[in-house]
Amino acid sequence: MPTRDSIRDIWGDRSPYAGPGRWPEREDVHTSEPPERWVQSCCVLCSNGCALDIGVTGGRIVGVRGRVDDHVNRGRHGPKGLNGWVANNAPDRLTRPLVRRGGRLVEASWDEAMGLGSV
Repeated sequence: MPTRDSIRDIWGDRSPYAGPGRWPEREDVHTSEPPERWVQSCCVLCSNGCALDIGVTGGRIVGVRGRVDDHVNRGRHGPKGLNGWVANNAPDRLTRPLVRRGGRLVEASWDEAMGLGSV
């Protein structure tokens, strides 16, 4: 079984880019379903700040795509940028604060949880 090349699979072969010109364009897209609309944003999961469109359906994130006109990434995204949004819809994602009482995690108000965090 061939091994996966995690850099080449995401960013593509570097050979077409000989510099000093612009990096080749490629629109990376990762969606779970077709979005109703796209919202312009940027990826903040590393220090590059690549341009990113967020696909939205029914008020929830359903995917992302790169923008080929961005001077940083030319439409490409790394593994975090392409997959980071998936955690937003995870069924086990925490949506309310939990605090430990008597060795068990129990729901608490935001004020209580934030108060405990500043002690």
